[in-house]
Amino acid sequence: MVKEFQPLLSPPPISTDEWHHVFLITIPLVLLQILEYLPLPILNMYLGHLDQSESRVVLAAGGLSSLFFTTTAYSVVIGVSTAMDALTAQAHGKGRGLELGIVLQTAALCAGVLCVPLALVTFFSGSILVALGQPVDLLRWYMLEIPLVFAYEFFKRVLQGQNIVWPIVTAISAGAGVALSVGYVFVLHTSLVLSL
Repeated sequence: MVKEFQPLLSPPPISTDEWHHVFLITIPLVLLQILEYLPLPILNMYLGHLDQSESRVVLAAGGLSSLFFTTTAYSVVIGVSTAMDALTAQAHGKGRGLELGIVLQTAALCAGVLCVPLALVTFFSGSILVALGQPVDLLRWYMLEIPLVFAYEFFKRVLQGQNIVWPIVTAISAGAGVALSVGYVFVLHTSLVLSL
């Protein structure tokens, strides 16, 4: 007599181990997302402490610059790096370190090709925003960020594909701490921001 079994369900120890692993990796990933997005609103709050006439212009320029950069350049960076997620996890799961390196090199090549048009769009964004009747004070500075954002996202995806997340959280925590500290000092304790 043939015994019935449930082929689609994992035995309890495997599913418990899997749940435990997912839970342990979720904590740093949630923390990572919070730390990635938290500095921008806090820096904007710092800018709100400027004189009222300056505060409105700088906040408007900063918000519009961030929005424009996010919709034109950062969305492309996220799209390219998200494509790496499955490839890096598969290469790591198969134990093929060479394939992982090839994925990273291919992504770097794609980033190199994409940086040129993204930098041009960001550089000439002043003309685009003037045509739309918007202030253009801060946006061109984002051009310098494009290669760094590509590098950060790629290395983050490669490490996440290998279940290595705490070094990323540590790095982004340090970066957020520096950004918030420097922003606090510049906006609230110097006259440097007034020269913008």
